[in-house]
Amino acid sequence: PSPSSVYCRCALQISLTPAPLWQLSIRLEVCLCKVRVPTSLEMHPHLTLHRHPMCAEIIEEFQKCHVDHPIKKFFGECTDLKIKLDRCFRQEKAVKRKANFEESMKFKERLQAYKKEMAEKENES
Repeated sequence: PSPSSVYCRCALQISLTPAPLWQLSIRLEVCLCKVRVPTSLEMHPHLTLHRHPMCAEIIEEFQKCHVDHPIKKFFGECTDLKIKLDRCFRQEKAVKRKANFEESMKFKERLQAYKKEMAEKENES
């Protein structure tokens, strides 16, 4: 296992023995349940610049604010930047949604044309 993972050993198995229901025996068995333990203490590890290129400048300002004000950030020092960041993420999502919709419409048109072409070939033979 990686250093950021811990394995717990916990599984509940109910053993049915030839006995009345009120004497149902329960025993523990070993299983491996992967539990992730965070290795970094970053507040926002998901704020990566390559994932949000439209909001890169605001992300950098927001992260700088958190570094510059380690205590004041808990009392609203960086709230204005957080609001700007949320708005930017919404705008970015709207742009991506529109691009994905346009791409899906192009794909749908190509698929319809392909189906029509295949139907015509089938009718000819």
